[in-house]
Amino acid sequence: MMKKFNVKAVLCTTVMSLFLSACGGSDKYDKSVDELEQNRSSELVYVNAVDDMVTFYVKNSIKWNKLFDDNHKTVELAKNDSSEPIKYTWHDDLKNVNLNKSYFGVQDTNSNVNKAQVEFELKNGIDFFVISWESSNEYKISVLEKKPSNTSDVFRVRIFADNDMSIKINGSDEVVAIAKKGEVSSAFTISNCSDSLQVGNNDIDLCQGDFGQSYLVIVDSNGKQLMIQE
Repeated sequence: MMKKFNVKAVLCTTVMSLFLSACGGSDKYDKSVDELEQNRSSELVYVNAVDDMVTFYVKNSIKWNKLFDDNHKTVELAKNDSSEPIKYTWHDDLKNVNLNKSYFGVQDTNSNVNKAQVEFELKNGIDFFVISWESSNEYKISVLEKKPSNTSDVFRVRIFADNDMSIKINGSDEVVAIAKKGEVSSAFTISNCSDSLQVGNNDIDLCQGDFGQSYLVIVDSNGKQLMIQE
């Protein structure tokens, strides 16, 4: 079950000295940066592909307090769950300072021990997936730009895998591509929902989706974990 938090705007200051303080890593939360106009935004869909309930965090690079701070909590997700799109806003008008960079984090909700973080440069008006996944029992987090490619009467799918795996489509034995570990593939056109996509040794059932739509399909060595509309 998903639990949402009230995420405040992620903003910057207009004073360079404050930016320099941000580099220092103070634990204090500076609420003054929340008073500036929010003039940049993206919609983010958070995806949990690990075996635990996790909590996601996000903060703009100008904020100097720690990423894993209650002020930056975004959403809690159970195993194999995804959020509705959540709007994320920030302020950008300082010259010579890249304020589109944000830090994304994920940690095990119950133990707060397993965690991962990544820095990513968002683009105003572009939407993204934020995915927690696992490799060799370590948490990973990836941010992917959403790329809808809806096409009538077929499925359009991109594959995100936790290991290198072959991709076969539409009943052919030909390997059309390799799903690279921790990377997203290009989009493939799939004609049927039940028997037209094979990743690794697994047939991937797409029948929970709708023809004419495009999806991100998250796959592990055991088969499909999640199917999320682009």
